[in-house]
Order: sequence, then C-alpha cells, then structure tokens
Amino acid sequence: MTIVRDAHGMLCPKCGQDDCIDVAALVHVRLTGSGSDADLSFDGSHEWDDDSRCCCGACGHGGTVSDFRKAAEQQMVRELVDLFGEKGRPDDFLDGHVHDAKFAEASQINNGGVEDQIAYLIAVEGFEAVRQMIEEDEQ
Repeated sequence: MTIVRDAHGMLCPKCGQDDCIDVAALVHVRLTGSGSDADLSFDGSHEWDDDSRCCCGACGHGGTVSDFRKAAEQQMVRELVDLFGEKGRPDDFLDGHVHDAKFAEASQINNGGVEDQIAYLIAVEGFEAVRQMIEEDEQ
C-alpha cells in the first residue's frame, strides 16, 4: 500500500502522520441551482503547489505544502542514514556506483555532509530506489 509520504512526499511536521493531510487546492466546479458540483465541471481538474495551505487532520497543524514536504524529506534522510549504519559514509557507497553519472555528481556534494548527499540521491533517484541500492550494497 502506497503511503502519502511516498506518493506525494509529504507528512505532518508536528505529529509525523501522512494519512490525513488536507491541501487547499484550486478546483473547477459547475454551478448548479442547488450549489456547485466538481464532477459536472467540464474541467474537473484541481491544482495545488508548494505555496498551497496544508492542514493535518490528525493534530490540526497547519502550514504550506512546502513545510509538509520538507518534513517528509527530513524523515526519509534520517531513515536512510540509519539504514547505512555500518556501511560507511555515502561517498564510500557512491564510489562503488561511480558508473552512474548521477551518483558521481552526488559524490561531489561534500560541503553539507551525509544528510545532503542522501537528500540529493532521494531527489535524483527516489526514496525507494536509494533504499534498495543501500540494502543490496555488499561493500
């Protein structure tokens, strides 16, 4: 089952929940005599972005989509740092995957340290792909 954190890269910065996040979105609706109906609209799309307001239905915390995305990224980075455990620093891991230009690029991000390198890998490859590479690494 896909969780919101993985599907949308968001979770509540306060309580960590990701299954009841509400986002204020621009929605097209058809006006009717009894109100409005989004399903009847010719353009039934909805739009939201990093500046859209967000609210956690579990704890009531509010912020922007960007705030909720940053919280999810921080949690994913912590999970991967923990997963690395005894395998060494990400640059050691990256050296073993230098054949991939994206990983070679990431190994150049030394100023910010371990967390920045992992955050970069998540952005380039996605959380699950990086987790799988770490788990399969037999250095």
